[in-house]
Amino acid sequence: MADSGSGKGEKPRAILHCGICLEPFNNPKALACLHTFCQDCLVNLVGKKTYLTCPTCRSSVSLPPKGVQGLPDNFWLSELSTSPTRRSSALYWEHLNKSASSKSADGTERDSGISEGDSTSPNGTLMENDLRPVGTRSKTKARTKLTCGKNIHIDEDVRFFCEQCEETVCEGCLKKHGGHSVCNMEEAQEMRTCEMQSLLGMLTSQVNDLNRGTKKLRDQQKQLQDERGRVESQIRRTAGQWWDAVKLCEEELLKELDRAYEGLRGPLADQQERAEGVSTDITAMVGQSRGKLKDAGVIEKLTTVRKLGEAHDRVLGAVNEMNSFSAQRIKFSPSMVPGGLGQIVVENKGVPEDKVDKKVTRSSNRSRSTSGPKIDQELLATSPNNVPSPTLPSEESDVEEKLLVRAKVTTIGGNESSEGRIDEPTGVAVSDDGFIFVSDWAKQRVRVYDEDGRFQRNILVEEKSSIVRPARMAFDSYRRQLYVSCTSSSAAVGAKKTVKAYMENGDHLFDVSSGLHCPHDLAVCPKTGRVVILDTELRTLLTVSSSGRRVRSFSCYRDVTAPPPVCLNSVAIDGNGDIVLADWWYNNVKILKPSGEVQLTFGTPGWEEGHLNRPAGVCVEPAGNIVVADGKNGRVQRFDPAGARGEELLHGLQAPSCVACARDGRVVVLDEGRKAVLLVEYQEK
Repeated sequence: MADSGSGKGEKPRAILHCGICLEPFNNPKALACLHTFCQDCLVNLVGKKTYLTCPTCRSSVSLPPKGVQGLPDNFWLSELSTSPTRRSSALYWEHLNKSASSKSADGTERDSGISEGDSTSPNGTLMENDLRPVGTRSKTKARTKLTCGKNIHIDEDVRFFCEQCEETVCEGCLKKHGGHSVCNMEEAQEMRTCEMQSLLGMLTSQVNDLNRGTKKLRDQQKQLQDERGRVESQIRRTAGQWWDAVKLCEEELLKELDRAYEGLRGPLADQQERAEGVSTDITAMVGQSRGKLKDAGVIEKLTTVRKLGEAHDRVLGAVNEMNSFSAQRIKFSPSMVPGGLGQIVVENKGVPEDKVDKKVTRSSNRSRSTSGPKIDQELLATSPNNVPSPTLPSEESDVEEKLLVRAKVTTIGGNESSEGRIDEPTGVAVSDDGFIFVSDWAKQRVRVYDEDGRFQRNILVEEKSSIVRPARMAFDSYRRQLYVSCTSSSAAVGAKKTVKAYMENGDHLFDVSSGLHCPHDLAVCPKTGRVVILDTELRTLLTVSSSGRRVRSFSCYRDVTAPPPVCLNSVAIDGNGDIVLADWWYNNVKILKPSGEVQLTFGTPGWEEGHLNRPAGVCVEPAGNIVVADGKNGRVQRFDPAGARGEELLHGLQAPSCVACARDGRVVVLDEGRKAVLLVEYQEK
């Protein structure tokens, strides 16, 4: 009909027919998008997939565990397809035509609301023009009057229901609903009940699926928590075994050292005892002979001369024996140790590629060889491996051309005259006003350069009757004091390591040696002016005042929950007074509170950006960023104060060991491999 809907020029489609096979529904199944199709049609469409695309709206629908059979049944359409409870409004025209010519009680013809133009010959098939979705109205013909549902024809019995208008209808109003889908009230109630049952069944099934998924997520979270606890226990047990193995190796080496010492000390002691015996005897004879020079007679003097000649031969033999005696020496040759305890690997088995979180997934496909102390075979799979060194460029004469940087690089002391040339640099420091201090081990002095790298003067590091070799340094810009870790060698004492304090002009102030065995690196606190000294042999941090007075010391093992720092290599202090340590053994950086508690550890063994391989030096920029000399990787990296976002600033070095930050953001880098000191001004990306 012209006024029955929007599909005016189209052939109406049977609403009780499947949209795939175009046949009447056979076991209709409802999808999540509320479109319905035959079960067999859906089975053929899905095949072996676990999801399907709705043929009507193209929505992606996930199937339940039982497949298509697990989809909810559409009871409403199933009921309509198998019983005559749904009919076109034409079913009622027969009833109305029988009473169209009946007379009312006063002799007038009763108006049934049907005209000749409204008669339709129904074929009994429910079509799309007859049955419309609930709530759909005709857009071309609007209602102008209220129906009996609004109390028109009050005396008439309401026996029918118009699906299209969603109103109750009496016989007198049937004309206004010509061509609409009309049924009696009992059938309308039954159909609405079927609709509710179908939707309730569908929603119940969907809620059950949602609850099963929620339970699965809870189980996965519990499993993940259990795995975290198990892996944490493995890590701590592995670290404990490594540490126990290292301590065992230490004890065995110390015992071997004692045996070697005793074995070498015996011959030396015997030789010393013989030499001292000869010296005592000859000294006594010389004293006695001196008394006979005036009073003794000729015969007695002749006898004395003979004895003195024999004594001379004896002393000469003892001296020759002592000079020909060659004492053996004891040395220690450290062996390479692994770069970490292992790796945390996130498995992606069974996870779709588009769902994988790339930030937490690590590949461990590279082959590496293991070495170090013997560990339980169960833990060998997670034991640390040697981190391979990066391939470095071949040796060239020009350092700046060889470096791969995004910075301006100036070589300090390389092209200077003999007075300012650096022979063997071992430490660097920078003042707030830009002066650069470089210790020269070979020349036994500290060389001072201006902010552009031009030589200014020398600070002699010397000691009476000793050879003093300067190493790492720190500078107090407020008090203008330079602190240098030194090794003093003398024939009487041997080698002794101390920390010497100098004024900027080179005047010696004091030495710090009490409580130190091997002071390796040191740093000045910018807030208090106190000096923190790292003893790599005792693995302790000693704090002294600017006048050399001992303030406190503590071991680096204060935090029992963290792995012990075995081979600390460098120390720095940030603006808050926190202590920053480079740990050579674990390939990471630790940040300690001034009292010694570890509050942050960052760094992962490896060669990629953000990874570390034998960190040798560390310093803190004025902005709080941490700069690390990544020794084995031949580069310098910068991390933010939280240890994240590792950024490669300079690479192509041979063995960077020391770094020092200037207030203007420039960094001084010591490359011990080339014996070069570089002034680096970084260019931001």
